Amino acid sequence: MVNATEITNPFTQIVSFEFCREHLILPIATTSDGTVRCLARTADPTLASDNLSLLLNAPIALEVHPEAAIRNAISQAYQTHMAQSDALEQNEQGDQPDIELELAKLADRDLLASADKAPVAKLVDALLFDALSQKASDIHVHPYPGTPPKVVIRYRLDGVLHNIYTPNLKLFDQIVGRIKVLAGMDVAEKRLPQDGRTSVTVGGAGGRQVDLRISTLPTTCGERIVIRLLEQTAKLRKLSELGMPETIEQAFVAAIHRSHGLILVTGPTGSGKTTTLYSALAQLNATTKNILTLEDPVEYQLQGISQTQVAAKKGMTFLSALRHVLRQDPDVILVGEVRDEPTARMVIQSAMTGHLVLTTLHTNNAAAAIARLADLGIERYLIASSLIGVLAQRLVRKACKSHEAPICPHCNNTGYSGRFALYEWLPITPEIREQLLTSANADALEVLAIQQGMSTLSTQGRAMAANHQTTESELARVLGSQETEE
Repeated sequence: MVNATEITNPFTQIVSFEFCREHLILPIATTSDGTVRCLARTADPTLASDNLSLLLNAPIALEVHPEAAIRNAISQAYQTHMAQSDALEQNEQGDQPDIELELAKLADRDLLASADKAPVAKLVDALLFDALSQKASDIHVHPYPGTPPKVVIRYRLDGVLHNIYTPNLKLFDQIVGRIKVLAGMDVAEKRLPQDGRTSVTVGGAGGRQVDLRISTLPTTCGERIVIRLLEQTAKLRKLSELGMPETIEQAFVAAIHRSHGLILVTGPTGSGKTTTLYSALAQLNATTKNILTLEDPVEYQLQGISQTQVAAKKGMTFLSALRHVLRQDPDVILVGEVRDEPTARMVIQSAMTGHLVLTTLHTNNAAAAIARLADLGIERYLIASSLIGVLAQRLVRKACKSHEAPICPHCNNTGYSGRFALYEWLPITPEIREQLLTSANADALEVLAIQQGMSTLSTQGRAMAANHQTTESELARVLGSQETEE
């Protein structure tokens, strides 16, 4: 097999990488009579080989090789070309940072097969692997003003951002450009926000599949980037594995098996609502029930369930999509989030016409979710007639159990390792329904629910802190100082 270093620059500059990969043909060298030798999977002339001959303005000779060998040669050829271009650019610009030294600042274990990639591509791959190895949920590339300005790479670990790495400022534009290329974004557009996505495999064939959701935002000192890391191969947890108190789990399971009605799951972004809802849907029998979801975005694929991603920019909102879903004879509908009065009204109407509807709201506790529906303009009698119950939840960091805690490598010197969930279940009992018909005041509803046995998030949190499973400061961070007081 020909070595990629034999491939001359003119071919990679004339013939696109996409053409070579699509047709599995690669020009490698020119013979003394002017014929261009090409690696190909067949010796028979094809339309692609004819087009290649026209493009190169020369006759071509096809040399047959296995497909895998051709793919490998194409990758090496174009990565070599990219690396040469980068090196030339660095020489022209003069004083450039040593990317190998930058790589040394990150984990030296790179399972993203980046050995033959251009230097900045290797750096970004190492960054991705390092974040995954630390179980980060997000990567932030954050430029800061100052004298001199700087760029900080931050990871969100167990819900909290940590400064991880400060790359050389001269690499900032190259890092941003590489991430944009990965996400299929417009590299030249720096004035408007962009969203993109891609997938990577960690560990080669059969390895971990990871979705990357990438967002850019222009700032006064450069583009800010956030990468959300979502493992496709992550195991979907059962409801029994989420750590719900037994009484809450039993009540919630009974609720999701109702034939119709509305169930709300509430909490801030990153509190585990999606995990809870997916686990609930997975427990329902998709062979006897028609289950459909509307999400923004679809984070995990659920077997046997039809999932639709809304696209507000294209006119497909939760509201408009829900109208179409109702024509699909659904038994169970998941609506990713209620954001406005029309969607809330449609959700409640769906729950009152023979469908089980699960959705989310962003409120501090279960009672506040009921008040939120009323604030959106939904009549109290409609809420009382349709609502089954509200589940509020939070994710709280676990206190590190290492004998060296609170400062040790096991917990990245944070004093915490992993997270657990706190849950609060407010069922719509006859007494609460009567109170709701009179008033949707959140405080009054919560007092009545507590009298009927509801355990609040703060009550459960204080019990966990008393058992040294977490700390009071962590509860204050997650719940707010007032909610953790007696």
